[in-house]
Amino acid sequence: CIIVEMFQGEAPFRGNSDIQQLCSIFESLGTPTDENWPDRKSLPSFLEFKPMKREKSTNELFGTTDPAFVDLIEQLFCFDPNTRATAFQAKQHHLFNQSHLPISSNPSQLKKPDVGKNKTQALTYASSSEDSPW
Repeated sequence: CIIVEMFQGEAPFRGNSDIQQLCSIFESLGTPTDENWPDRKSLPSFLEFKPMKREKSTNELFGTTDPAFVDLIEQLFCFDPNTRATAFQAKQHHLFNQSHLPISSNPSQLKKPDVGKNKTQALTYASSSEDSPW
């Protein structure tokens, strides 16, 4: 998620709690299945979520056509930890090759995140229990 946020200037999945965060991820990527995470039911605190299917490709979800970015994100957003790329593998990915990095000749064209707004929202959520899912 951090890599997507670094490249796009905003978090890809947003939630005010752990459950809302999971729901945001599942709405975008679909829920884990026996096919994409065979051992998930053996986890000590396993919870079954309402099945959701992934409806958009990685390109559509993150608004990119860069094949290297899509490849890395698909390796990192893999539910099964046995097949997900490790931090070391991600660091070695060709996306981070200097000749591949997208460099703008005009820095004013780069998207700037609205940090002030996000800080205010975070403080509001932290001090308010009205939006609590519990």
